[in-house]
Amino acid sequence: MSTTTRTSTASLIRETRRQDLFRLSTRSVVYMAIGAALYAVLNLITNSWVIPGAQNVSIRPGAVIPIFFGVLFGPIVGFFTGFVGNTISDQLTYGIFWNWEIGNGLMGLIAGFTPLVVRGAYRRWPNVVTAAVLSAAGILAGLFVAAFTDQWLYSKISFKAAMTTEWFPAAGSDLLFGIPLLVILLAAWSRARERASR
Repeated sequence: MSTTTRTSTASLIRETRRQDLFRLSTRSVVYMAIGAALYAVLNLITNSWVIPGAQNVSIRPGAVIPIFFGVLFGPIVGFFTGFVGNTISDQLTYGIFWNWEIGNGLMGLIAGFTPLVVRGAYRRWPNVVTAAVLSAAGILAGLFVAAFTDQWLYSKISFKAAMTTEWFPAAGSDLLFGIPLLVILLAAWSRARERASR
């Protein structure tokens, strides 16, 4: 690897500083574009993996993308990744449902508060646990907002139906896949940062 390539790679994967979390920079825009594109592609790949008995809810390992980008780069990047990535994939499949696009954005936004709470790399278990807890809260809250508002916006279903056919299966699937994958990706990211800084 050339010195120039190593320098640009190290710059791209350096730790996000707290003062950068709420500021748009060229670097954060790059992360937003990469995250949204990855999330859209992974959603498109798994959209046919529909959970039986659920209402248009698929198994989505890609749910790790908005929380991962949120944990690393903050709430703005996390929200954009979830909101735009899901909007793109929904536009190409079911059609756009704004409450679900916002709910997916909230997943990344809430996970994005992790850098405000933790210090240092994600090789330390307390930091990883904090990231996992905030990401789980993001999944639960974001998808609750989406399912709960379906009662009035699109599906015209009851609260019980919204919870049992939308929120429970969607949040359960995203937690089941998203949180373990987040831990794996954070470990890989930490190793990549260490190698790039040598």
